[in-house]
Amino acid sequence: MVSKLNPQDNAKFTSSTIEYFTWDEFKVYFELNKAEVIKNPNTGKLFVAAGKHRWKCQQDINFDLPMRFKVINEDYDNACLVNVK
Repeated sequence: MVSKLNPQDNAKFTSSTIEYFTWDEFKVYFELNKAEVIKNPNTGKLFVAAGKHRWKCQQDINFDLPMRFKVINEDYDNACLVNVK
């Protein structure tokens, strides 16, 4: 059985914009020269550090595969470095 959506149901849905940026694109935006993936000694979690900036990092990141910064809804401060195909 397939149910139909009512126009009133549209208020229940939100949309997001997801963009992927290379390091070269990201460093221009933030005026950076270099970034490092660092493991937090207290939590064991990976993060990206560049100057005064910190971003999330995919915890099982593979440095041999292509990587991009994933940005949702233009929220660059909460970007996450992820593998992409």
